[in-house]
Amino acid sequence: METNKQCNAIVLHWLSNSVTETLQNYVLQAETAHKAWEDLRRRFVPCVDFKIYELLQRLATLRQGGDSVGEYFGKLSKAWMELSEFDPVQECKCGGCGCESTKRAKEAREKERRYAFLMGLNKEFDYVRMKIMNKKNPPSVHEAYEMVVRSESIMKWNRS
Repeated sequence: METNKQCNAIVLHWLSNSVTETLQNYVLQAETAHKAWEDLRRRFVPCVDFKIYELLQRLATLRQGGDSVGEYFGKLSKAWMELSEFDPVQECKCGGCGCESTKRAKEAREKERRYAFLMGLNKEFDYVRMKIMNKKNPPSVHEAYEMVVRSESIMKWNRS
């Protein structure tokens, strides 16, 4: 129990040193580091649903355009990470029943990400996009990214 109090005090100290003087009062008045963090989150992200909507909208309109595949994938990954903070995959709460709902939810999210990545690619990647989509066992989004990067490298090499 004493270790928890020490860890809590360290995190509260770190938080209070990481914010402006105005916000330090809110941090220092909190009973726990978790409560301080939640207070700060509510202050800066007052409506989680709006933030999720904003991120989904950004993802829906994100296209490769003039970016390299790596730059485009980096933008997608950043938005996906933010979205995961506000809308994490829900864990199964049924207690080991073997329903695999968490696994299925993670697989669905991976599939959505693969589709989003492929949909935003430039037209020059139509062939590799179709190759990925027609695979019997679809690759992960990272494997799809690697396939597209290889294709991009070949196209650059052929141009030179």
